[in-house]
Amino acid sequence: MITETELKTRLDEGRLIETLEQMSPRYLEGIRRILTVSADTESPRKDWPGRNGSSLSGRGHLSEA
Repeated sequence: MITETELKTRLDEGRLIETLEQMSPRYLEGIRRILTVSADTESPRKDWPGRNGSSLSGRGHLSEA
């Protein structure tokens, strides 16, 4: 792993971050958090509107915006 300063320099140069060796501990922690949230929001849910023929518009959630 690299330091925050080395990571910032790499990013400022427009270089990609592709391996663990190119990530600082803080960067890796942030990536893990982002990917976890992304995975949680994209996973199919049985109670999701539309899965059982229902919709949000009939419940007033989106139509009142």
